[in-house]
Amino acid sequence: MTRNQHLEFCKVCTLRKMDFKRGLLCSLTDEMADFDPTCPTHIQDEKAVEAEFKRRMAATGDYETGDSYDFKKNQKLGTQIFFAGIGITLLSYQTADFTGFSTIAYGTIIFGAAQYMRGAEQERVFRKHRDKEKTE
Repeated sequence: MTRNQHLEFCKVCTLRKMDFKRGLLCSLTDEMADFDPTCPTHIQDEKAVEAEFKRRMAATGDYETGDSYDFKKNQKLGTQIFFAGIGITLLSYQTADFTGFSTIAYGTIIFGAAQYMRGAEQERVFRKHRDKEKTE
């Protein structure tokens, strides 16, 4: 296993110990992880699991917009904004002056797509977290 695969277990283990020179260590052995495929002494820290899940959910997309944890809300909002942008675009074609509306329309479409993509990324993180919980 790679160091990153080991860290997936170690970051959420109650037996983790931080050494600023060597990184995350096992408090039982005072060494870096060397197990394969699972650690026999792993004791899951539920608070650390929840904190890691929340960190990953919040790290998706633009953290200033949308909901940090509700992927369905973000996807729905993104879809609505996207189609509002298309509506504004169609409206701008009805007017003689395209400059004002087109800038707003294209920005709205891009923002809506970005919001939807954030929700899609959050959904992947959520499903991975849920699948991991089912296997444990």
